[in-house]
Amino acid sequence: TPTVARAAALIGAHDLSADDGDDAASLAWGEGALALSRALGNDWGVAYLHLGLGLVLAVDDRFVEAQPLLEESVRLFQQLGDEHWEMQASRRLAWSYEELGDLARAREIHRDNIRRARERGDAFIEARSLAVLATYDLDEGHVETAIPLLEGSYQIHRDRPGIPDRVAQVINVCRFARALALTGEVDATIRLLACAEARFEDLEVPAERWVERMNERTRKMIGPTVDDVTATRAAEEGRKLSVDEAVELAVRLLG
Repeated sequence: TPTVARAAALIGAHDLSADDGDDAASLAWGEGALALSRALGNDWGVAYLHLGLGLVLAVDDRFVEAQPLLEESVRLFQQLGDEHWEMQASRRLAWSYEELGDLARAREIHRDNIRRARERGDAFIEARSLAVLATYDLDEGHVETAIPLLEGSYQIHRDRPGIPDRVAQVINVCRFARALALTGEVDATIRLLACAEARFEDLEVPAERWVERMNERTRKMIGPTVDDVTATRAAEEGRKLSVDEAVELAVRLLG
């Protein structure tokens, strides 16, 4: 039956399928939810589904197809006056610009998100965009400018009242590992990557594909610079570190 309840259930199936990595199912559920939301006049649902469908395509590296959906989501949320979700959509739109070669535009979006998030007290958006800007700096080898951004992002996620974002904290450990690799801290890099792997296991959340790719690039940076015994020891020690301990180690070495 074409009801609001069915539309909500379809959106849930779309989201859960995406979280489970079943892109084909997520697209199918999402397209059904979009058609029904339009028919029901659910403007917020239409805006949200443009974001969700665009994100599924982006995760599958189909950024050319994803970008128009993300642009429309930004426009629709803006029209609805929902600033939080407008910025949620715009940070994904920035990802599409990044992947399609317009890093300047991606940076511009994230900087604007940080400004707006600070004005309205939206800690979630501020932390996410700080972390992405730090990643851009690390990709360009600018460790010194990346670290304050990463520290800021980590502290916001850790200290959000009642709802610390543990997955985002672990992803930031991966970013700190990349910074350590850039400065030649091989042993610490191995420790942080092992810590992140163990903490993802604790959360029962697999690392997203883009995180896995980032970590693989980090591993290639350090290469075979330590013997197997040393690498195994560092990994074992890293798996015992808490997220806070891993970040403290990184900040101390990068300070």
